[in-house]
Amino acid sequence: MAIELLRREAIELIKNINHEDQLRSAIHILRGDEINSIIDQIFLEKFGQPNDQLKDRFSALLVNSGLDFNIIKKYLTHIKQNKLSWNSHICGIMPGSKNIYDATSTDFGHDINLLQKQIAYGIRGQIGFGPDQGPGEFMLVLHGTDVSFAKKGDLDISGVKYEIKTTVVGKKNKRSGGRLHHSSHGYGSHSEVKVLLYNHMKKSGVPENVLAEYGWPDKLTQQHIGGFNISLSGTENLCRVVNKWYRKKSDIQELLLILMTTVFPEITPLLSNSILAIISNGEINSTNLLLHYNLIAFDYYKELAGFDRLMLFNAENGNTAIVDHKDQMCDLIHNGQLHLSSGIDWNDERGKGSCQLVLR
Repeated sequence: MAIELLRREAIELIKNINHEDQLRSAIHILRGDEINSIIDQIFLEKFGQPNDQLKDRFSALLVNSGLDFNIIKKYLTHIKQNKLSWNSHICGIMPGSKNIYDATSTDFGHDINLLQKQIAYGIRGQIGFGPDQGPGEFMLVLHGTDVSFAKKGDLDISGVKYEIKTTVVGKKNKRSGGRLHHSSHGYGSHSEVKVLLYNHMKKSGVPENVLAEYGWPDKLTQQHIGGFNISLSGTENLCRVVNKWYRKKSDIQELLLILMTTVFPEITPLLSNSILAIISNGEINSTNLLLHYNLIAFDYYKELAGFDRLMLFNAENGNTAIVDHKDQMCDLIHNGQLHLSSGIDWNDERGKGSCQLVLR
């Protein structure tokens, strides 16, 4: 009798709902077991284990997506049957650029593109598979064929270890990206870099009052000129001062070696070639300095972390770029696909490694 009364009450309540979104939510609740059953099968196949907490998060995201229940069920069924998936052939997991969202949306159109973006942003951090997962990593495994979380790097794609660096859009429509930085070891102190560079510039003839104008050794409260950080303006400042006051090319090379070997203390002897590329006609070039600093950061990070390839992923639009050699990274920067943002601040120990890598 109690069940019958509740059933009548529920039916009456549903009859009085006039909002499409509320009706969709009611259907999701009433047919939730169908969805959860498919999710359990997907998780077992993709991750080798059930995960109730993650299932609840994923299921809630699907309910709140606003998509029709039957579309969501079809979407999950496609994942389960590997019909909705990207892989090394579809997305060209070779050096080059493709779009993950487009590769998985042929049967569903824009709605699934939006859902993929919601999953990329919404399911990240501690999700029960080892260390924190970055934005997009769960979505890439979920939708991928022969893709899994890796012990070295972030993802294993057909036996190749990939490190994922994701571009996201935050408050005020500001884009940010990941840095090439090993979290546990291998990087020198920024404050030590600043002291060593300051002493070398003084020894090489740069007046103290000139250095003080740039906030060295101490940042000034009323300072109007920026410092010598690894950024577009920072490298321009450094080059302006060095090219004016340094007299010997060997001294410029020594300054750059101090910079690179202090930031990257475990670097290999191949560094000398990159140092020479920064200097043109006996002067230090700011564009080359910014570029080659980040190319060295790539090689260094790859050696420390032990991955095979770097995947740059834009969670906002689904664009990807695969990099397995610094020359490919150089090409991405030169053709405008990759932007170097939020540089290295010698007064801040938090942002180490490379600049933020923002994929267009």
